[in-house]
Amino acid sequence: CTEDGYTGDTYCTDCEEKIATGETISATGHQHTEVRGAKAATCTEDGYTGDTYCTDCEEKIATGETISATGHHYEDGVCTSCGEEDPDYVAPTEPTDPTIPGTGDTARLGLWTGLLLIAMTLLALLPALRRKRG
Repeated sequence: CTEDGYTGDTYCTDCEEKIATGETISATGHQHTEVRGAKAATCTEDGYTGDTYCTDCEEKIATGETISATGHHYEDGVCTSCGEEDPDYVAPTEPTDPTIPGTGDTARLGLWTGLLLIAMTLLALLPALRRKRG
């Protein structure tokens, strides 16, 4: 891969006289490579890009690099990558109505209570109103 080659000289087998001079073959370079020892980073452990080797001569061409651990990415108390639970997560304690912002606003409850009181008052007055007309 890295050194020139030589075809060799040709000699007569009877008298061992040199018949032809060989030729230099240029080095081919590392044409076939593969990465070895690669490891993906996890939430808690570093990874490695792997070392590059020539598969023809087995020479190590390049040294890989360390990939830093990614760290946990918690969502709703669970890491989306590895499933580990967040030790600092506090789950919501009371159900929330998605139509009311989380401000403690109870205006909608007041509206329904007011409408109910008006309806009950009208029902209570209905017999008296019918007597006056009739």
